[in-house]
Amino acid sequence: MPYRDIMASNSGDMVGETPSGEIPSLETTKSMLSELYESRDTVRMETASKWLDCFQKSVYAWELCDKLLQESQDSSNSYFAAQTLKTKLQRQFIELPQDAHDSLRLSLVSHLVRLSRASLTDEHKAVVTQLCLSLVELALQMVSWREPARYFIETFSTNANDIPLLLQLLTLLAEEVNYENTKIGENRRVEIKEQLSSSSHVVLELLSACITQCADDCKVIGKVYRCLTAWFDAGTISVEILMQSHLIQGLFTVLQNPECDSNLHAYASECLCALIYPCDDFSTYQILGDLLRQFIPTLENPYLITVAKDEYDKSVNYCKIFVDCAEAFLQLLIYSKQNDPNCSIKELDLVAMCVGHPEFDLAERTFTLWSNLAVMVSEDRSLVEPMKPYFVRLYEALVKHAEMDRETETPLEQDSEFSSFRVKVAELIEESLCIIGAKEIFANMHQRLREAANSGEDWIVLESAIFFMGCVMDHIRSDENEVVEPALRDIITLDSNAHVCIRYSCIELLGNARRWLAFHPGHVGGVLVFLTGSLASPMLAVAAANSIQAVYGKCPPEVLTAHSSELLSTVQCLDNTVLSPEAQIDLLKAACQLVSTTESANIAEWSSNLCQLQLNALQAYLTERSGGGEKPTSVDPAIWFDRLAAVFRFTLLPVTDTHPCLNAARIVWPVLADACLHFQSNERMVERCFRVVRFIVRCLKLHAAPFLESIATLIVQVYGSHPHSCCLYISSILVDEFGCQQGCHAGLTSLLNAVMVPALGHIGASQLEHPDTVDDLCRLVCRFVQKCPGALLACPALPSFLSAATRAVRLEQPEANESVLKFWHDFIHAVRDTKIDQSIRQGFSQVISVVVVDLVKEMIVAVLFHLSADVISDVSGIIREILLADNAEKFCAAMDEVPRRNESGSFCLNDEQLQQFKATVINMKETNDISQACKYLVKLYS
Repeated sequence: MPYRDIMASNSGDMVGETPSGEIPSLETTKSMLSELYESRDTVRMETASKWLDCFQKSVYAWELCDKLLQESQDSSNSYFAAQTLKTKLQRQFIELPQDAHDSLRLSLVSHLVRLSRASLTDEHKAVVTQLCLSLVELALQMVSWREPARYFIETFSTNANDIPLLLQLLTLLAEEVNYENTKIGENRRVEIKEQLSSSSHVVLELLSACITQCADDCKVIGKVYRCLTAWFDAGTISVEILMQSHLIQGLFTVLQNPECDSNLHAYASECLCALIYPCDDFSTYQILGDLLRQFIPTLENPYLITVAKDEYDKSVNYCKIFVDCAEAFLQLLIYSKQNDPNCSIKELDLVAMCVGHPEFDLAERTFTLWSNLAVMVSEDRSLVEPMKPYFVRLYEALVKHAEMDRETETPLEQDSEFSSFRVKVAELIEESLCIIGAKEIFANMHQRLREAANSGEDWIVLESAIFFMGCVMDHIRSDENEVVEPALRDIITLDSNAHVCIRYSCIELLGNARRWLAFHPGHVGGVLVFLTGSLASPMLAVAAANSIQAVYGKCPPEVLTAHSSELLSTVQCLDNTVLSPEAQIDLLKAACQLVSTTESANIAEWSSNLCQLQLNALQAYLTERSGGGEKPTSVDPAIWFDRLAAVFRFTLLPVTDTHPCLNAARIVWPVLADACLHFQSNERMVERCFRVVRFIVRCLKLHAAPFLESIATLIVQVYGSHPHSCCLYISSILVDEFGCQQGCHAGLTSLLNAVMVPALGHIGASQLEHPDTVDDLCRLVCRFVQKCPGALLACPALPSFLSAATRAVRLEQPEANESVLKFWHDFIHAVRDTKIDQSIRQGFSQVISVVVVDLVKEMIVAVLFHLSADVISDVSGIIREILLADNAEKFCAAMDEVPRRNESGSFCLNDEQLQQFKATVINMKETNDISQACKYLVKLYS
């Protein structure tokens, strides 16, 4: 292979040169690999890692990796070399001159044959896999290589020892061409798939021969079915040709034997699921569908055998087959049930059987099917009665699966696997209420609860029934008078010694009963006594506080006033409770909602007093710190900021001439400003301080005007020393509330000028390290566009910001990217916004005409190479605004500058496709149409 030609042709434009700048030698490369894998010195390991990273990106890696593979002395070195070649073929194939392609293919084949015929350890198998991927990647990238599948068969089928390697290559070829992250471009992908389709009959002959000649070799048979799966998934084998082979019958034979090898069983199951998948188009795949529907019911007994033998993985395989089969034929099954209500749907019977498996996570695998079935029933009420027996059976199984472990001593952790399962159970119950109503489920579970309690069942049975009742409580009609009242009576009179998990589920149920309680005020007192009594338990306090807040948020104030004294006294001494910070905020929210319904004088007094309590603690803390005292290890000052924020956030009042919380704000602001300066180097604390400011401003609205100047001064002072992005965020809040006030424009513009220049300096040329700053800066400037666009045009730093915002469209951080695209949409839309003065709109138009070419180019490059498909809709909306602002010509000019090759060097966009894309987009009127065109463009590059 002419590697020296490669180096010579690229030496003038060296990519990824080693850190020392020298041409790497084989010995140096081996030495660095030795340091990486064997050295115990972390500094030397890091140095070697950086050196090798640069080496992998350099043009010298082609030759030296080939030499490392030739030596084959060390499996770690060989793996590094094989992986490097694979990566370079994927990302830097363009480095390789065309006259080197054939020699590289021969070299890879030589390495593969030599290694695969040797005695393979696990390490050598990994090397072979990387080399197979390299050879497949070359086949996909190398345009002159026609019919790669035939080449593999001709090269590796003559020696029986090479058959496993041949099957692996054929499998990877189909998998990689179908893999969305294989960046060869749609044009090349279509070409490759056409070549594979023309070779499919040869491949099927090979697979059939392997089944016949290697019938006792489970590993080979497994590879056969994995290969068949890959080719069928890629759409390169037609059903008609496949039905003529013996492969499907062989597949059935494997799956009807539950004793077969586990890996073979997995590959065969995956293959069958691949065959099932397209059968939802029953009219096209009727012959295959009929065959599969006849065969799959025969797997019931093999499934039951795997359950009896506790072979969980095989049970999962069968379950997936049953679920996929029911999913594919769901419409057909429903139609047959409508025509014959008494017929049994075997496919659903099999899925229902799986729900009864002892392991809850296997039952969870069926949830998508039940959810889809519930949607269909909700759209056609005639299906309720035919489908109801299946859901009754489902619930009977789920109420057992929802039972906790008897040894459980504390409420479930929210992030546990079983807790996640119960959340999904609750969601499924909610989705299927159209089949079995909430009242019926509640009544059945309450009956189950009473029977279990009377018969002395374990606590887990009782708790599971209460959990189910809680799942549907919020969906019971508010005027229901039969089933809820006796159940609530049982709950609020629960023995205080009941298991903590039972009490926890009761608390959650009572929180979900908020709507019902609002119509049945006579029960509110007992419920609040039960919930308030639970606040003393550390394990129940969070749930109790959350439920108290729910009840107070829904019930009428006249009902709650009689029970409010204990709540109000509790929130005034939060530091003396066992409540977590989250529970404290929930109680504060409930108290604020209650107080908000009282007279203004009462609100003013209560909010001022409550704020003063937090300020006293905060001032004592600051005094101790400023006097050189040590910070108390058990106190986090953030809790005082969070409580202050809660007071202003949840005290909801109508707009009036005077604001009852204004006095509280006057008390809070001086201490808050001092605290912000004290903590100004601590981003977390500064964020907490400005969060309080945010809710003060949101609460007071224009009544906060007296604080505006001092808040802006504080922002500038803090941001000048410590560029916390929350300073930009609170600035955007000020613009949102005061931007429409003409008298505030000068001050807000001064604030923008004061923070924009340091913000742009902080971001610098590379924005990847500071996405939060980009996010909040774009949010701030977007507020100016919305509230005071004329002031924005007068900002001297606007051109620099627009340049940075153009580059920022490539940011991969979702929140930052969303803010960037939102800014550009609103900025360009301002040209057409009739609420904006004509002269200001003209100013926007002039600014946009300068940046639009670069912006379009950056956005298209971003969606092609950097961002997920989720942003295409937002980008399309911006393109639509650009075209509506009479910039079609500049849009076309920008598209002419878009790279025609993707990142790996594959040519993806020809002249005809480019012209078609431009013409299509220009003539589109709706964002969704432009989005579809952009998605096709992305597909061409993927």
